[in-house]
Amino acid sequence: MKKQARPVSLCIVGCGAHAEQAYLPTLSAIPNCRVESLIDVNLVRCRMLAERYNIGHYSQTIDDIPPTVHGAIVALPHYLHSSVSCELMKKRLHVLCEKPMATTTAEAENMVRCAEENNVHLLIGNIFRRYWTSKRVKELIDGEQLGRVVSFQIEAGYVNNWPTTTGFFFDKKKSGGGVLIDIGAHVLDLLLWWLADYPTVINYQDDDFGGVEAECHLQLRFRGATTGSVKLSRLRNLENRYSMIFERGSISFEPYDSSQVCNAISLQRDGRKVLLRPPRPLKYAHYCRQQLESFIEAIRSGIASTAMAASVIPSIRLINDCYATATRLSVPWLQPKIHRDSVAGTHGPNNGDLQTQRLLITGASGFIGGRLAERLFFDYGNSPRCLARSYAKLARLSRLPTQLVLGDVLDYESLVKASAGCDAVIHCAYGNTGDDALDAKINVSGTENLLRASVENRVKRFIYLSSVEVYGRSQPSVVDETTDPGDPGNSYARTKLEAEKLCLKYYREASLPVVVLRLAVVYGPHSPIWTIDVVNRLRNGGFCLSEEFSGLCNPLHVDDCVDAVFLSIVRPDVIGKTFIISGGETVTWNDYFAKYNEILGLPQLRAASNGQLQLYKIVRRVFDIGFKYLKDRYGNHLFFTYNRLREGRRIPNLKAVLQKGSLLNTHEIFGRRTYYEIEEAKRKLGFEPKYDFDSGMKSVKQWLHQI
Repeated sequence: MKKQARPVSLCIVGCGAHAEQAYLPTLSAIPNCRVESLIDVNLVRCRMLAERYNIGHYSQTIDDIPPTVHGAIVALPHYLHSSVSCELMKKRLHVLCEKPMATTTAEAENMVRCAEENNVHLLIGNIFRRYWTSKRVKELIDGEQLGRVVSFQIEAGYVNNWPTTTGFFFDKKKSGGGVLIDIGAHVLDLLLWWLADYPTVINYQDDDFGGVEAECHLQLRFRGATTGSVKLSRLRNLENRYSMIFERGSISFEPYDSSQVCNAISLQRDGRKVLLRPPRPLKYAHYCRQQLESFIEAIRSGIASTAMAASVIPSIRLINDCYATATRLSVPWLQPKIHRDSVAGTHGPNNGDLQTQRLLITGASGFIGGRLAERLFFDYGNSPRCLARSYAKLARLSRLPTQLVLGDVLDYESLVKASAGCDAVIHCAYGNTGDDALDAKINVSGTENLLRASVENRVKRFIYLSSVEVYGRSQPSVVDETTDPGDPGNSYARTKLEAEKLCLKYYREASLPVVVLRLAVVYGPHSPIWTIDVVNRLRNGGFCLSEEFSGLCNPLHVDDCVDAVFLSIVRPDVIGKTFIISGGETVTWNDYFAKYNEILGLPQLRAASNGQLQLYKIVRRVFDIGFKYLKDRYGNHLFFTYNRLREGRRIPNLKAVLQKGSLLNTHEIFGRRTYYEIEEAKRKLGFEPKYDFDSGMKSVKQWLHQI
């Protein structure tokens, strides 16, 4: 009869997102192991997780850890990793510490020294080393099966949406840095482990403007003249590929697929290409369990080891070396207006008031709100107060020394607190959750909450960003401020119009100085709908020219939009007014997409008849019905199976057909032939667009080619 393993009791120190989403559910499935204690300064969160997982003890301090606990998992903000781990090890507790091991080399070395002095096991959560792809690459390099590594190129990045519960990622004192010490802690550790060497930093650049970097590029040189580049980002979805050139071949793989872990390596040797796969595909959950079981087994064995932890220290040293030699990334679309003026001429209201105004931006983590914060900082040295619902999407703002404030437009008290002492409020937030009822509540009730809070705090100017969609489904050929709004046609337009009416009501009845701006098609760097989605659709082959899309687009470059907001803050005679804001020219939607296609260097777009578009639409409808049925039954396994089949090129890429199948759904916009007149904004607001469509697209091209 097999002897039962000795039970192991663990404590988790830090009850953030990773503890909740990875450690607790995984540990609950491992036999002869139990989580006996939870520690976090947030006692409410501690209690919630303790009740969910039936954990008997929780506390705010490690001094209360029960004496029956054998080991601790440290999942705290980075700056606490070393000090808390050492305190735990002094209590003779084995420690599994999340990556990064520490924020400095000295701290990391102290952790290893402390583990050795107290004869405990120290493991670091550099889980990427456990992936099948990582181990297979290590075997290829160590076995010299393809000869020496000549060069490498690594891109790892995605639009950050990690549900951090404290926001420490965006505080340099607590995180130690930005994307480099976050994603880079994995990537650089892998490189050093694979190549068994410490490199020279040829060049390191990032976009830290007083906060923490969201993008960085580095070039490294290893012995034997092995050189390569690493590009990391929290702002955008990079190619996410590791590539290595050897003397006799090459390899490449994606670090993530639909299973969250890559399960294939593309290998080229002697002119032949093969796909290396593991015996069975594994997901992140499997590797998380492997790591935890390894830690538990080390506790059971009683064999203390610091070998793995010690091997991580060089990656921390390399991160520190990069920060010590950092130079600024070239981001001319972002930096002070002298750089932008070369594209569009002198830009922005030249008004000193914006240097001293105390401003609150709602929806600051979004496209326009983020650009407002950037322009205020770079053009006027103003660090505005930025309101966001969560920390998840703050990577872009975190590069700047802005005042990040958590709040929700549906939480009145949070708005009173956020707007206290502010001279002006710029309301960019809107409902985009996908739930029409909730979005309507955000747009209408949320706006009224903010209006009330602004009245209570005696705000001197309230700017509301609305949309030309309030003019309805069917619009006349020319629209100006005297045109009556029409039948909304959708919830977004209806609730935007309701919010406008509330703003003007508070102007009339509560004397709140309100200005309403009805925006046209706002495009430019970081635009999710009219730039990023367009680019992705074109790259996937998901657009075609058609008579159905010969309607008029009224493009508005984001910097012209920002100028209109700034003018609305400083101009004295515009209170209670509503203005249409557009670029003052039109292009057809066919031309709009064709221009993006041109700057991407893609093959010329083909035309499609209405009959072809109808066929695409039918295919999309059938697919959606089938997909819903299969997803309900198979969940994420469906994505995983599709990607596996695509890797082997057994089925075609469906994205192009499916995206073309949705084009007719937007005919209401793409077929509309309306020009939005801006004479009122020019005359009373002093608004003058600086970007025509060609110069605006130059800035987009510059952004697309440099990011």
